[in-house]
Amino acid sequence: MEKRILEDATIRQSKALEEALATQFVFQLGLLLVLSMVMEIGLERGFRIVGKGAEISGIYRSSLKTRPCSRLLKGIRSLKDKNSDLRKNIENLEKNSVTSLRTFVILGSEVYMQADVPDTRRIFVDIGLGFHVEFTWSEALSYITAREEKLARQIEEYTRLMTSIKAQIKMVCEGIRELLQLQDQGSY
Repeated sequence: MEKRILEDATIRQSKALEEALATQFVFQLGLLLVLSMVMEIGLERGFRIVGKGAEISGIYRSSLKTRPCSRLLKGIRSLKDKNSDLRKNIENLEKNSVTSLRTFVILGSEVYMQADVPDTRRIFVDIGLGFHVEFTWSEALSYITAREEKLARQIEEYTRLMTSIKAQIKMVCEGIRELLQLQDQGSY
């Protein structure tokens, strides 16, 4: 048909055909422009939603990492382990009736010095903030037991808090995932 239009001068000179082709051209050009704009808007909107989703997800995930809960939990567990070791050492001293002791004391930077302890029946226990209290073995054991119970309660409390934060993060991520799926289905 195109060949026939180009070859036949009477058809080429037809005003009606010229207007029809011009209308068709404008329509096709407009459709092409509108389609590209719609695609651009859709992509832009999708990227914006994905960007916000990633941003929100990142904020919640980083809040879990930067929250003091995980650091505190790690510190509390370390304190609990140290108290447990101290309790075992005191029980061993009692069990073996050790009254004097030769040991190594750390001075810092992996430097140790030999120390003689003439009477082990009274010991100094670090109670925090740089304070030490002199206890007998039985007093030290009761203090350590009370402290271990308190640390166990703190571990339980922080574990519950971290579980709650993780659940909130999971809920937000699921919401974002659902939102993205709805947007994808609704735009087509």
